[in-house]
Amino acid sequence: MNFSTQFKASIKPRKQRLYVYRAPLHIKSAMLVSHLSKELRQKIGKRALRVRVGDKVIVTTGQYRKKQGKVERVNIVRQSVFVTGIDRQRKDGSKAAYPFHPSNLVILELFDDKRRVNKVRTASAAKPVAAKPAAKTSQSHTAQVQPKTQVKASAATPASGATTQKKGSQ
Repeated sequence: MNFSTQFKASIKPRKQRLYVYRAPLHIKSAMLVSHLSKELRQKIGKRALRVRVGDKVIVTTGQYRKKQGKVERVNIVRQSVFVTGIDRQRKDGSKAAYPFHPSNLVILELFDDKRRVNKVRTASAAKPVAAKPAAKTSQSHTAQVQPKTQVKASAATPASGATTQKKGSQ
C-alpha cells in the first residue's frame, strides 16, 4: 500500500481515484462528507459534515432522487452510505441495500451524539454566520467608473520626421 502524503492534486481522474483507493482509513473517513440542508447550514454555520449512522438524509441524484431515510450503515472502505427504506431487488427476489456515495446525499437532521453536538457547538460559536451582502445596483456601479484619459506621447518616442540610426551604420 503506497499512499502518498505529498499528493496535492492532479487533473487525471486515474490518479485521483488511486489516491482515494490507497488512502488509510482515517483519511477515507474524513472524505465521507455530505452537504447540510439550508436550515442546518444556517443553524450550525457549516456547509458540510461527515455522515453518521442515524442521520436523516435525502438523495439528490439518481433513480432514488428525492427519497428520504435514516443512515443505516456507513462503509468507510468502499466510501458508501446505506439508507433505510431504499433497497434494490436481486434476481432471486431478495432485497439488498443500495449503496450511495455521500456526495449524492444531503443531511436533513443530525443524529444527536454528545461528542458531535459539542464539536458542532464549538465550530458554530467560533465562526458566526454572516449575512450576504446586498446586491449592487447598476447606478452605483456606473457612478464608480471613471472616464478613460488619453495617453500623451512621451519624449522617449522619436518624432515623426526624425529617423534613428544604428551604431556603425552610415
